[in-house]
Amino acid sequence: MSNGAIVAVTGASGYIAGSVIASLLERGYKVRGTVRALANADKTAHLRERFPGIELFEADLLKDGSFKACFEGADYVMHTASPFQLQVQDPQKDLIDPALHGTENVVSTALATPSVKRIVVTSSVAAVVGEERKEGVYTEEDWNMDSSLELNPYRYSKRLAEKRAWALVEEQQRPEGAPRVTLTCINPSFVLGPPHSERSDSTSVAIVKAILNGSMKENGGPPLRLPSVDVREIATAHVNAMERDEAQGMRFIVSSEDYYTVLDYAEMLRKSTKPEIQAIASHLPTKLSAEPAPPAKISAARAEAVLGVRVRPVAESIEDMALFLIQHGMV
Repeated sequence: MSNGAIVAVTGASGYIAGSVIASLLERGYKVRGTVRALANADKTAHLRERFPGIELFEADLLKDGSFKACFEGADYVMHTASPFQLQVQDPQKDLIDPALHGTENVVSTALATPSVKRIVVTSSVAAVVGEERKEGVYTEEDWNMDSSLELNPYRYSKRLAEKRAWALVEEQQRPEGAPRVTLTCINPSFVLGPPHSERSDSTSVAIVKAILNGSMKENGGPPLRLPSVDVREIATAHVNAMERDEAQGMRFIVSSEDYYTVLDYAEMLRKSTKPEIQAIASHLPTKLSAEPAPPAKISAARAEAVLGVRVRPVAESIEDMALFLIQHGMV
């Protein structure tokens, strides 16, 4: 358990980071978080309000050395800061650079900090499952070697960043007297569940908002078919991976093994008995804009066996998320 240990969380204002921070504080850890601009109240006010004990630092993924102050004296580093955007103007600038260079910056700084013992990196199932679906089941032994800057650059960025993290830890040269740092990577699928802020710049939040507010009604939902996971399970996976010796040096797919479309989410919401959701049921999409790609087969058995993480029903996650967005005036 915590014993007063300090955990540094990058990208503290992010969707996944919010649940990670909540879980860490519940277990008694001291939490430091990085944000790009301390003066930006839109990205810091909710952190100070919801997590009064958090200590915030300013850091930029693309600015070398900017994480040094936050990591100094920390026992663990959780690197959750990385872009999740499906539509971008410049894939190199908007996806590859912050994912790859950001990971290099964070991991290198952590390795150069004598107090740091372990690093947990938020990767993605996108770094595992390729564009060309294989016949068998995808596990943590697989890597997505199909995506590229031209073909699905977001998925490409996740593979590049995670590979770089493993390489840096393998090649580490620690300060004299400091023990070797271990790395664990968490590979979630499409994340659902209630956020910890009313910001809507997360892709997960934006997609669910669009399901709820009627903007997918006329032209149909996007042709996505995705495995899903609750943000609360992702938080548990991060903290358990940090705490458990047996998780060191491993990567973990944390996800449902079934795939879902926007229409599947909409149907789950139609079945909800919550009055707030029933009130907007007529806004829910009834078609897709095109046929989605066939699903792959993935296994989350390792996360359940080693981390003790069992994914809750997706219907519960989408309902809880919808209720939060409605109740907080985000829809």
